[in-house]
Amino acid sequence: MAVNGYDEPKAVVQRFVEKENLKQPILLMGNSVAREKYSVRAFPTNFWINHEGKVVHREVGFSEGDFRVMEARAQKLLQEAAKATEKRTP
Repeated sequence: MAVNGYDEPKAVVQRFVEKENLKQPILLMGNSVAREKYSVRAFPTNFWINHEGKVVHREVGFSEGDFRVMEARAQKLLQEAAKATEKRTP
């Protein structure tokens, strides 16, 4: 999920989504939330949230070389969530 931290109109964000072929949902009008609640000062800023809703990692910026690290982090969080679900299922 992404948050647009610039409070841009929906049409502007939609053009960006189409141009970049993004697939994730994007929340609009997130400037005050991003800046005031999460102290975001640069874009992109990524927050990694586990299955318990806790922020477990934060990173600022992105380069192509980050993709593999991000993919591994996502896989780890998904595995942890699956294990937690298995423990709760009788």
